[in-house]
Amino acid sequence: MTLRILIACLAAHLFSFVGAETAPAPLLDKCSILDQAHRLVLAHDDAGAAQVLEDYFESSRSVPALLGVRNSYIISEWACVAATYPPARSAALALRDRDSTRLLAGDDIPDGRRNPVQNIPNDLFIEIASIDEHFGENAHAVTLFIRLDEQKPHLAWFCFAAIRDRLFAVGKNELCLKYIGDPLDYVKLAIEVHASEQAFEQSAQAARMPAEVLEAELRYFRHDMDFVVSVLAESGKLEVCHVIGQNPDLMRIFPGWTVHVDRLVERHRDF
Repeated sequence: MTLRILIACLAAHLFSFVGAETAPAPLLDKCSILDQAHRLVLAHDDAGAAQVLEDYFESSRSVPALLGVRNSYIISEWACVAATYPPARSAALALRDRDSTRLLAGDDIPDGRRNPVQNIPNDLFIEIASIDEHFGENAHAVTLFIRLDEQKPHLAWFCFAAIRDRLFAVGKNELCLKYIGDPLDYVKLAIEVHASEQAFEQSAQAARMPAEVLEAELRYFRHDMDFVVSVLAESGKLEVCHVIGQNPDLMRIFPGWTVHVDRLVERHRDF
């Protein structure tokens, strides 16, 4: 699993440990599940291994805090099993297609603002993007987002973070700019969110969270800012890049920020 999806999973659920119900102990023990799958593969029971992983994937959906586990460790192992057992691949893609159909229908999906712990459109899209990436079907998620943008824009807003890197990679800069909106307002809001999350990390509640979740927030924030600058540079909006490069808050948070932005602009301005 690439860093971008892992960061998206972790950042999307930074607050999922706050007020979330505790998962049953066996469900939280991903190591036992992965070990069970490995033993079944060694015993030449690929079908059994695939079923164990699929069952865990489905049951873990009831626990928002397991979004990252489900879409990293479990999907990665599922793809390994599928490399020698094609029915496992078919099962994963069928699950992805069900998620896609549900998103496009949109009738039973809240718009993401009603529950800060479980953002259903974003969660579904992260699942879809993760399955696509691990099973070599990256074009599917891009096409799905474009359809959401056209047919269900109120849901597409909450899915953008999970697909933006791929949109940028295939040259969909105008679509990226649409969801960034006013880039200076975007940066201002991102800084405010980062400040609130930094405050949360000093709280007693944060002590319950895995260290990698807390560390992911800063990496995600940096990635977020790099993404905005890169899209703006490729779109010829160099003056805005300069303003972001001189932002005092970003210069304080990220030492060497201005030089870093200049390098990003130089890398992307000629595309």
